[in-house]
Amino acid sequence: MKVWLTIFSLGALFILGACGNSADENTKDGEKQEAAEPKAKDSSSADQSSQGEENKDQNKTEHKDHNKEGGNQDPETNTETNKPETGERQESEVATIQNPENVEAMVNQKNVLPSDYEPKDLVKPNVKFSFAEDIEKRYMRKEAAGALEQLFKAAKENGHDLFAVSGYRSYKRQEEILNNAIQKDGEKKAKDSVAIPGQSDHQTGLAMDISSPAEGYGLDQSFGDTPEGKWVAEHASQYGFIIRYPKGKEDVTGIIYEPWHLRYVGEKVAEEVAASGQTLEEFYGDKRKF
Repeated sequence: MKVWLTIFSLGALFILGACGNSADENTKDGEKQEAAEPKAKDSSSADQSSQGEENKDQNKTEHKDHNKEGGNQDPETNTETNKPETGERQESEVATIQNPENVEAMVNQKNVLPSDYEPKDLVKPNVKFSFAEDIEKRYMRKEAAGALEQLFKAAKENGHDLFAVSGYRSYKRQEEILNNAIQKDGEKKAKDSVAIPGQSDHQTGLAMDISSPAEGYGLDQSFGDTPEGKWVAEHASQYGFIIRYPKGKEDVTGIIYEPWHLRYVGEKVAEEVAASGQTLEEFYGDKRKF
């Protein structure tokens, strides 16, 4: 009997110990699981936060790239524009003249003629020339040629003998003249006195260089001090011409003083420019588009 009681007691203790161990293990596993869930939750949150930061960084990068490609944002028009930096000459400042047939068009370093432009109404003005050959510089556009004939006639009536020296020049011919000048005087000096192809009034067919016997039919700044040069400077506007490159305006025109260079712009504009004492650049400003 004592043996059975002993066996029974030992069995009961064994069963109770096993249950206790199972409960302890379950509790520990539960604690581990509860501890693991917040940890897993924190990890997910961290991943989402990290992904959010990456998205923000990506958005910033895309925005920067968009601005870089599209240009600066104009706050007034809400449109993107590429604006050149102040004080630096940009290629965007140079514009090709869209209507070179316009007799009022301004040709200079920023307003250039198409390389293939050639006036369709070139004629030979009936005036005296300093040369005998029938070459392209004898020609002008018809309207300008008629005005030059009237100017020369009026000059003659007032005792001044004028000669035409150089009129129309093609783009190709201007290239040849510039290259010759560079070889002779160097690039800087040449470009101060000879227009770059596409930037020459002569290509318009509206310009004529003039001289007189007193100047040996040459082109020299001293022409402006001769009776002929003074008369032309005073009366050219009445016939639609201006002295395109006046004295003291070299910084504006980019070309040296040329009292011999006449440019036809029509009587109205010529008289207004002469009365203002301005260059064509100053007279037009940014108002005119050609």
